[in-house]
Amino acid sequence: MDFALFMERYGYKILLALMVLMITAFIGWEVVFKVSIIIKGLGLETGGAFLVIIVLLIIVFRLGEQES
Repeated sequence: MDFALFMERYGYKILLALMVLMITAFIGWEVVFKVSIIIKGLGLETGGAFLVIIVLLIIVFRLGEQES
């Protein structure tokens, strides 16, 4: 299979996967950035920030379990 045939068959799937990956990474980075701003705004040290992140992760996973 040559490259042109490969891109004709699978090119749109590769582009779609790359777009989804970039959008997900952008949204994830925005969430991490906002959480770090909130933690700095609260004046928490490293241990407190770690605790806040753990609590937020637990809340998110619990909400995900309830929806499914």
